[in-house]
Amino acid sequence: GEMENLLVNDPRQDCGTDQNTQDETSLVVWSNNVIVAWVDSNLGVPGYGFPDWHCSSWWSSTVPQFIGWAVSRDGGATFSDKGGLPLFSNVVAYVITNYNTSAGYFVTTDLGDAGDPVLARDRASGTVYLTGIPQRPSVYWPNGTNEPAALWSPVWRSTNNGESFLPPINAIPGLIPTNALRDVADKPAMIVDNYAGEGNGDVYLAVLWAAGSEGLIVSR
Repeated sequence: GEMENLLVNDPRQDCGTDQNTQDETSLVVWSNNVIVAWVDSNLGVPGYGFPDWHCSSWWSSTVPQFIGWAVSRDGGATFSDKGGLPLFSNVVAYVITNYNTSAGYFVTTDLGDAGDPVLARDRASGTVYLTGIPQRPSVYWPNGTNEPAALWSPVWRSTNNGESFLPPINAIPGLIPTNALRDVADKPAMIVDNYAGEGNGDVYLAVLWAAGSEGLIVSR
């Protein structure tokens, strides 16, 4: 029969601007459960977290949250829009105020995301994983300003079938950025090993280390 085009997001959450878009979807399905994630520009900011060099090095104090998700418990007949994901909270980041001189200041803040969501599910444990692009630049100082900066790429976990997600972890720890002001962890891909035997339940993440020209990074 004819397929119905269902709305998974809640337009009432998209008020305040006439430039909202929802795109770049990912989903996981099991039994009567459907989880959909997408790029939701309503909670985003210009530059995905980068300062706007065309506007006197303007930097938005609003944390970008470009990923939204929705859940269905009736096989996709209806969906509940869950809004934005938890932030990477209480971390040290550098706010640049002059691109030509790299002048700026450190601040303890929350970091958000820049879209490109990817969902995966562990069939044995039921854990749902969600990854995406971190806000730009993809850099923070995990041990304060006296230690090197770190590249980061977020992975969120849900242990309640997607009703909520735990705060993100950095899935590529130990990587020092080539350029702490510009490096980006981009275009993530993720999969869970759901085959029986050794490695069952392992999660694999691949991201492009952009601007630092380090190429493809694979993490498990």
